[in-house]
Amino acid sequence: INLTGRPAVVRYGEARRAIAPNGDAVIRPPTDARGYASGQILTLVDGEYRPGYNIRTFQQPDVRAIYFLLAGQGDGVLLKGIEERKAPEPPPVKPGPKAASR
Repeated sequence: INLTGRPAVVRYGEARRAIAPNGDAVIRPPTDARGYASGQILTLVDGEYRPGYNIRTFQQPDVRAIYFLLAGQGDGVLLKGIEERKAPEPPPVKPGPKAASR
């Protein structure tokens, strides 16, 4: 979610995804599960896009994340994230002892 107050672009290699102010986007970094990806967040300053943050993420198949782009000092961007991990499966319930008949 872009809360910087200006247009931003998330770039991973040649892939670019524009995010309008107060807009959001679903971005999947170009890497396999359990791999690292490097990218950049660019913001529009004085009519041109400038690097505001360098990203390095680790992909995990059981983790979902939401990131907030916040205005930093100068052309910079602050990145704040929240992760949601898949809960482990509960252990199977073992049958208890049978009740005695009366």
